Amino acid sequence: MDFTLTQKKKLASLINAFGNSSLKDGEIEIDYDGKPLQNVMQSLYEIKEIKEIYDGDILVYGIEKEILKKHQVLPVQINENDVEEMVTEIVETLKSNVADHLIVIPIKSAQFKNLIKIDNLSFIPQNYSRKDKLKIIARLAKKTLDETTWIAEHTEKSRSQDFLKYPLLCIKQTHQTSTVHYNSLNIAKIIIFAIRCFYYGNINKTSKDKTSIMVSFEESSLKEASHLAIYSKETWRQNHKPLNFDSSVPFDISWLESKEMKSKFKKFIERIYFDGNLDDFNVCFLNSLILFNDSIKQNTSISTIITMTIAESILTRNRNEKRLRISAIIPRLMKYPKNKQSKISRDFDELYHKRNNFVHSGESVTIDFNFENSEPTLLEAGRKIIAQIILNYQNFEKILEKNIPENDTTNNQTKRMKYWEKYVDSIFQNIIY
Repeated sequence: MDFTLTQKKKLASLINAFGNSSLKDGEIEIDYDGKPLQNVMQSLYEIKEIKEIYDGDILVYGIEKEILKKHQVLPVQINENDVEEMVTEIVETLKSNVADHLIVIPIKSAQFKNLIKIDNLSFIPQNYSRKDKLKIIARLAKKTLDETTWIAEHTEKSRSQDFLKYPLLCIKQTHQTSTVHYNSLNIAKIIIFAIRCFYYGNINKTSKDKTSIMVSFEESSLKEASHLAIYSKETWRQNHKPLNFDSSVPFDISWLESKEMKSKFKKFIERIYFDGNLDDFNVCFLNSLILFNDSIKQNTSISTIITMTIAESILTRNRNEKRLRISAIIPRLMKYPKNKQSKISRDFDELYHKRNNFVHSGESVTIDFNFENSEPTLLEAGRKIIAQIILNYQNFEKILEKNIPENDTTNNQTKRMKYWEKYVDSIFQNIIY
């Protein structure tokens, strides 16, 4: 850890202010809402090694322990030479409480026959025996089979009776227990939403789609799986969370077995969510991923509105002429062949027109469907392209890396979005002029 002298002096001053306001009779009295403590915690949180494994309660304990090592009575006088040693010890305190956790989510209706592994993700098929599922969970959670069986039975008795009868998604997380508990639902949600986006963007109604309509009938007799489980080697770290979203994956996911799709899926997840540095550009695409999942569950009218809202959010922020811009920009942004660009433009123009008629006139959106033709409908084709735009996130990041000058001092929170808007606008300007 490298600190400048100025940083050390600032932190020493903040620690002293907290210590002198809190030390009484040889003990630290903690006021969690007090400004002196908040200032120290904020300053420490900005240190990379602490931010990566942060836990508020453990950080406070580490601060308290380090002050009491040196001072039992007032005044507290920490100097800049003490700070680096104190921070190193606080980091070690945080590290000692980091542990492995396994988030287990039932993914209803997911169709696949083989165990699929992608980095810290494992997909366990429904057709595996109860014992085989427990063995895999035990290995991933670093527990004995007996311990895993006991906690799984607790899950079944107290939460979801048929938990282990469903296909399962297991997510390994090495972090503070409070962080895993707090983030478990969001992590599960984003991964499942990404799977759906990949399916509708790349697989649905193609030769790769092996989805069978029979699976839903096989699951119809099972009790609803309403919770996810968090397992860990130490019992006190285990937990359950009520599922606050639809975790079903009602299609075949065996395409995730291919090395190419595994690599693409892993990179997408890492960049859009687990990168840890969320800015306006990242959040725009993350929100679009969430909205996309809403769109595939709604009726035609609402789905059309949501699909066009995603296009607006990504491509026409702070701009007028939205219908014209969306229909013109999308085929060129995605570099479709020239012989296909006109049709894609017409399709999005029509979808946006239908969206306007519903919003402004209450006219329900109708989409022609040919039962003799397996080709996607107008809405399905539009949603597929929107899914592909979302999945192209990391390629758009690379474009921005080339376009942002090194000397640009714009706030990092808004910088990439500013250049993204410029890039998208330039596509439109090139068409007009």
